[in-house]
Amino acid sequence: MTLEEFKGILRKYNFRVTGQRILVFETLKENENSHLKIEKIYQKAYKKDNNIGIATIYRTLDLFLSLGIVQKTSIEGTYYYELMSNKMDHYHHHLICKNCKKIIEVDSDLLKSVEEKVKEKYDFIVENHELIFYGLCKKCRERNE
Repeated sequence: MTLEEFKGILRKYNFRVTGQRILVFETLKENENSHLKIEKIYQKAYKKDNNIGIATIYRTLDLFLSLGIVQKTSIEGTYYYELMSNKMDHYHHHLICKNCKKIIEVDSDLLKSVEEKVKEKYDFIVENHELIFYGLCKKCRERNE
């Protein structure tokens, strides 16, 4: 998502394009291959503008979530945020290493056939789903051998 697309979404839903919203968006954009906790987003944004507060980060992320700008993922009770990208359809899958806590994106829809069965059997249209696999990444397995 580009800055102009982001601004367009805000305007489409009659939200103002503010400097703080742009700052949070740019922070997420600069880290778009990462899954960031709110505290990390705050730290990175604060380095650029020390007038931004943690409450603003929370409110801004809630707004972004409601507008589909960010994806929020809960992993073992901790929330992580990432900018929605064009590659994401309505699925979101992760591989989580239980040892080093590395988060790996799965870039294909592993549940497409399950969705089709749900539609056929229950006449239910799935709009979104999330799947998380827990295990050990290659580096951690190699360290334990």
